[in-house]
Amino acid sequence: MEQIWRLAPHPALRVWRDAGARHALNAAGRLAADRLGLTEAHWQQVSQALLNDVASQATDWHYALLGRPISGQRVPLADGVLLWLSLPASSVSRLVSPADQLELMQAAGRMGLAVRDLVTGEGAWDAHLCAIMGWPSQADAPGFEQALALVHPEDQAKLRASHEAHRGLPGQYSQRFRIIRPDGQVRHLNSLYAIRPRPHGDGHVLVSVLVDDTDAVQRERQQTASRELLAQGISLADIMVWSVDLETQTIYFNEVGGDLFRNGKAEGRRLLADVREDIHPDDVDRVRQAFDEALSTGKVVDALARYRDRTGGWRYLLTRRVVQRDEQGKAVGLLGVSLDLDEQIRERERSVSRLERMQLAAETIGVGFWSRDLDSGQVEWDDRMYSLHHREPEEGPPGLQEWLERHVHADDRPMMAERQARQYTEWTPSSDILFRVPTPEGGVRWIQSWTRRIVRDGHRVAFGIHVDVTEQRLQALAIERERERDRFAIEAAGVGLWDRSLTDRPSYWSPAMYQLRGLSPDDPRPVAELVALTTRAAARDEADRLMADCMADGQTYRHEFEVLWPDGTTRWISSIGRPVRDAQGRALAIAGVNVDITERRLAEALARERDRAAEAHAAQSELMARVSHELRTPMNAVLGFAELMAADTLQTLPAAQAQRLDQIRTAGRQLLGLIDDLLEISRADAGQGLEPLAPVRLQEVVGDALQWVQGLARDHHVLLALPAALQGRVLAHRRWLGQVVTNLLTNGIKYNRSGGQVRLSEAASSLGDSPAWTLTVEDDGRGLTAEQQQRLFEPFNRLGVEREGISGTGIGLSIVARLVRAMGGTVAVRSVPGQGSAFSICLPDAGGAEAAAAVPGLAEQRQQKAIEPVLAAAQERAPWRVLYVEDNPVNELLLREMMNLRPDVQLWLAADAAEGLALARQVLPELVLLDLQLPDMSGTALMQMLRAEPALAGSRFVALSANAMPQDIDQALRAGFDDYWTKPLALAAFMDRMDALWAQRSAPSA
Repeated sequence: MEQIWRLAPHPALRVWRDAGARHALNAAGRLAADRLGLTEAHWQQVSQALLNDVASQATDWHYALLGRPISGQRVPLADGVLLWLSLPASSVSRLVSPADQLELMQAAGRMGLAVRDLVTGEGAWDAHLCAIMGWPSQADAPGFEQALALVHPEDQAKLRASHEAHRGLPGQYSQRFRIIRPDGQVRHLNSLYAIRPRPHGDGHVLVSVLVDDTDAVQRERQQTASRELLAQGISLADIMVWSVDLETQTIYFNEVGGDLFRNGKAEGRRLLADVREDIHPDDVDRVRQAFDEALSTGKVVDALARYRDRTGGWRYLLTRRVVQRDEQGKAVGLLGVSLDLDEQIRERERSVSRLERMQLAAETIGVGFWSRDLDSGQVEWDDRMYSLHHREPEEGPPGLQEWLERHVHADDRPMMAERQARQYTEWTPSSDILFRVPTPEGGVRWIQSWTRRIVRDGHRVAFGIHVDVTEQRLQALAIERERERDRFAIEAAGVGLWDRSLTDRPSYWSPAMYQLRGLSPDDPRPVAELVALTTRAAARDEADRLMADCMADGQTYRHEFEVLWPDGTTRWISSIGRPVRDAQGRALAIAGVNVDITERRLAEALARERDRAAEAHAAQSELMARVSHELRTPMNAVLGFAELMAADTLQTLPAAQAQRLDQIRTAGRQLLGLIDDLLEISRADAGQGLEPLAPVRLQEVVGDALQWVQGLARDHHVLLALPAALQGRVLAHRRWLGQVVTNLLTNGIKYNRSGGQVRLSEAASSLGDSPAWTLTVEDDGRGLTAEQQQRLFEPFNRLGVEREGISGTGIGLSIVARLVRAMGGTVAVRSVPGQGSAFSICLPDAGGAEAAAAVPGLAEQRQQKAIEPVLAAAQERAPWRVLYVEDNPVNELLLREMMNLRPDVQLWLAADAAEGLALARQVLPELVLLDLQLPDMSGTALMQMLRAEPALAGSRFVALSANAMPQDIDQALRAGFDDYWTKPLALAAFMDRMDALWAQRSAPSA
């Protein structure tokens, strides 16, 4: 009706039933008024007279104005009245002819005329109706059934029933229906028709005006869809929307309010007094003050208060309210929103101290609200904004320029000024940015800003929130530095809103949904096509199944799946949703949110990889310990008895037997060295050092190595040429570096010539851009060919020298290369066949060179303790009680034979822990030697039991084991052992350690 009277070529006056008798004339009416000289005041008088005569039921209406009759056809409306004006014929005819009036009304209103004889079925359509129906204008009007075929199938039965019901009943009727034009277009029509008698009195004629309402229907549907989407978003966010009618003192609220309020109903209402009774007594005054402030100031006023919920408990609601006024400016109500902050506030209350609970809770919320009217210059800040920007509330909110100069960090100011100018010029609907604000102490805080820009009442208004995200920003920067990321995707926290329609309404994606799949939000393709493009078929099938389950049981839809980006990368998405139903409970859609969880999935995968690596390292360590024990146990008997036989002065062997025994000893020592080398390679590959990298003096390491190689040099008639003192200090594992130097010196001696030299030197150098030290070992030996140098560091590759009788396993240089690389260094070799070789290792400088102790002179030889002086010294000592607990008979026999060389030792033997405990309590040994793997308990457990015996408080406890792994030794010493001796036992070394223990025993106590 609104469209018809406004576009009609006939003069019309529309009057609304409200204060002031608001009225309006259509274009034809305004033209007629100008012709007749009628002013706005005249029409106001006519409008008031129409309203005063509202009780009249008459259709014809007459009124005298300025001596002229004002009359017309009166049409009552729900909110007023419409008057089709009847003006003097001369005035109307001057405007437009009747034919022109009809033509203009039909064209502007998209109307067509139809007449049908209900007796003969003959009909006529005008050109406008043919155009609307898509029917050829030159063709005859279709019959009723033919015309009915153009009607949408779903509306045909309804239209047929209406036609049959009214065909014999004169009167005026209306009917809405859809048609499908021959070109496939669907149009919505409103038929206003009348049933009139035929001119000759028999039967009736149908006269119809059909109006094309398609555009209005589509606009209404779009508006309805927008409202539904907004309602869904509000429902998903659990936001309560409410209004207060001041006249009735009633509060109206949406479905969320029904869930929050005690005794509330969905889309319901309650008396304001009843709601206030449910406010916590301590918060009532705060709510009343906010209510009164909103009414008196017109500002947006916030209040946080506790309300009693359905369970009888209290829930925190953050409410924001603003006054609603009528056209005369009178306050008629309040509009507001409420957000349930109960969980957040209670969680914060649990995490802060009692004394600072309320203050810290307010700071933790950390959201500042602001608004700016660009046309009037009016700015509003809430209290939190002043706190965030370190500004006193008495100063009031700053203007834009003052805010930039005073409250934005200098480094961010140009960027913020440029963005503000561009976004205000382009009037970007929404934006967000991260920037810094200076603090009075000279520091900075990070602020995240979200801004919306709208045009309200002709004014450009920007509003938004500021949140202090300093802690989150610092954490993000720390992660970025630690992992050396090029950028930190802040959009990873973005949330996409989606709606999968179950009706003929299109599904919906918010802009973030496109971005989560690497797409542009303005992508024109349908959502279903984009889903198929970015998601694998298996994931789509799984989503369909989960959504079906969601609709069946009403549970929340949850799905994690992989999406494919246009650039070939993949991301993981977590999708959460729930059904959306109408008032009758019918499912309309499933709506929810999407978030990117790629980082979480990657972290889980890395954690699984770390667990597998840890398991592998643990298994390797266990295998290494087992191999060490199993190989060293038989070697203990082989080398031990061989050394005993060689040291036996009472039963000397013939020369041939002694030579054979020497071969056994040599082979045994070589096999033991091979075992140690293999274990060292395994430890290096597994990254198991004896100690962390630390500063090590080259002088000390070389000095220790010389103790091992001087005897070998003497036997091979090779001279060791070393500098008086080494200055370098490197970052290394001391034990690993000692083995590297020992291997290089041993290699230079064994592969040298008789009378040759092994020279050792140092030089300051560099590793990349960092300072370093290079240690070089050079010999006068046979040298290496180019082919031999290429295969030099291969394990067990002796390069053919085994045929020349040179002892070795062929893995010494392999160990050198692996250990040096593990310590962050490099190995280099230069060699000339027939002239010798030089091996250089380069390690990082430890930060300054210091002079080390002087290296022992070249003439000094390591003192090998002979058995005879040991026996002579033992004759002068008092008896020494020793207990040995060992379950291996061979190892037991070996130690017994060794102890036979010590007349100062009284030896007791036990085969298990129980026997050892009993003997210890009986004989009170001064030294207890314990195997760690006893049949009834571990040697460590037995040691701890013996230490708990008061009578054994002065005893010494030594672990005697074939386990040679550094972690085994360290664990035993931490458990309480005084020392740890590894098998196989070398006779001379064993006697040395016994002497050292005797010296400690004999030393006076402090």
